[in-house]
Amino acid sequence: VLCIAEKPSVANTVATILSNGRKRSRSNPAGHAPMCRIHDFFYHFQPARRKSLISFTSVIGHVEAMEFDEDTGSDPRNLFGARVKKVFETSVEEEEVDRHLLSLAEGRQYLFLWLDCDREGENICFEILRLFRSRGYFLSDDVVFRARFSALSSDSLKRSFSSPGKPNEEEAMAVDARQEMDLKVGVTFTRLLTRRFLEGARRKFNDSKLKLLSFGPCQTPTLFFCVRRDEEIRRFVPRKFWRIEVEVEVLVGGSRSRTLDLKWMRGSTFDRNQALLALRSCQQTSHARLVRVEKKERSLDPPLPLNTVALLQLASLRLGFSPAKTMAIAERLYTRGYISYPRTETSRFPPSFDPSDLLRPLVDGSQLGRFVEKMLEEGCVSVPSRGVDRGDHPPITPMKSGSMGSLGREERRLWELVASNTVASLMPTFRFLERRGIFKLGGAEDGDEEGKGRTQGAGRGRGRGRGQGKEEQEGESVPVRSVRVVEEETSAPEPLKEAELVQLMDKHGIGTDASISSHIANILARRYVQVRLGVRHLKPTELGLAMIAGLREVDESLVQPRLRAAMEEQVSLIAQGAARKEEVVDVNLALFLEKF
Repeated sequence: VLCIAEKPSVANTVATILSNGRKRSRSNPAGHAPMCRIHDFFYHFQPARRKSLISFTSVIGHVEAMEFDEDTGSDPRNLFGARVKKVFETSVEEEEVDRHLLSLAEGRQYLFLWLDCDREGENICFEILRLFRSRGYFLSDDVVFRARFSALSSDSLKRSFSSPGKPNEEEAMAVDARQEMDLKVGVTFTRLLTRRFLEGARRKFNDSKLKLLSFGPCQTPTLFFCVRRDEEIRRFVPRKFWRIEVEVEVLVGGSRSRTLDLKWMRGSTFDRNQALLALRSCQQTSHARLVRVEKKERSLDPPLPLNTVALLQLASLRLGFSPAKTMAIAERLYTRGYISYPRTETSRFPPSFDPSDLLRPLVDGSQLGRFVEKMLEEGCVSVPSRGVDRGDHPPITPMKSGSMGSLGREERRLWELVASNTVASLMPTFRFLERRGIFKLGGAEDGDEEGKGRTQGAGRGRGRGRGQGKEEQEGESVPVRSVRVVEEETSAPEPLKEAELVQLMDKHGIGTDASISSHIANILARRYVQVRLGVRHLKPTELGLAMIAGLREVDESLVQPRLRAAMEEQVSLIAQGAARKEEVVDVNLALFLEKF
């Protein structure tokens, strides 16, 4: 049985686990693809109904790339109708990965594909199949199998090996359709913009190193989100507003007292005279009377389990990691077995999920490990029913302790982010009692909020609030310490945060969980946007602003997210078998040709 993974590290991990560490590793005897080691061991293979010799190796990502199959001349318009073909990736030819695979196919009865379980992985399955079948290997579908797995853990891998499935050609075709549309639309508009405007852009922005002006069906709407926020900031005109601040003194117990800050029930006003009238009304009395006490039970839900979009957002906000960096680190953690598969749209645990199996490996000497141990001892574990199940991979979770492992600093920080969010998602809902007192001063009313709460999380109750000690009773009066009017101005919107951009792209269907990070990286690499480190604010450059402004002059829809979102929806229909690839490609290319 010839098994092929997407990366050498995955092949090594799977082979090590399945062979219980007793595999024999070797290089290709002909010296092809030295990074793609071959791992031999014996294991029971269900289709063969016997213990078989397993040879586990890998590729290094995509085997093929799409390019134009003909000379289309100097007119970019011709590209829309041009034929395309798939050729070997440059790295595949340079490293002789194709020769490596073909040399291993001789004498093999079965092909077992262990590519990553997403659409891209499915597409690579058929790239590998095309290579083998072009040389007469594995011609029957009966000898080709596909592994389905979500984590590089012993249970998951052994389960996958014992129940092989089949590769999904419809998902692979969906990727081909998106690649063809992106190639033709991107190259066509990029050539047009570059030929017409590159020299002018070099002079305008004093940038002789500028090589091209690129357009992309995902890249351009991504840039548009950044430009739109910048325009909101530029258009912003501050407005003055006024609010009333009142301090009263309440007894805490015995002769001790504390200060309570009251909030004006109106909040604030843009009418200064109204604020001054309220101030004079409050100043008519030296005491505030408690006219009403409102008590309401409230709850705070735990966070949802992480999907890819949530991971990108949290890592940007809390760790200052770019989406591209986050995915690179997450990929390393996954291939080393520290977290589950990091590309998923699902944020809900499956019905069969056992939280104890996930939490027990986290019990170690660390602070988080001790907290998890306490949760398990006291039975304070609750599986959330919220979230969305997209039918792909389970949420991203830790698979083993990263506290004592050989992780680098950044790897450890991301692992801790995944682990702490997962643990928090399995805690009970935090329930508390909110107490709100309505005070009256003169002819006005002010409100103060005071919260007290308790929770069973980890067997402990916790209270929060600005009030401690005795509770004031309705009708009671308290002395006023100060009353004043505060003048402030409305604040301009902040530049778009990277985490906000990820959320916008996900909301509007720009890119997928696997590609969002690369689209953001592209607008940075093209110098259309700059990122402010630390806070991860994205600010468009003058070049980026000019790109969007120019395209909007021609056709607003070219920069809006609706076009790309519609394309992604139709690509998903191909993956579901509800639409034909050729029809989806033809309809979308006709639309862009009209705009061209």
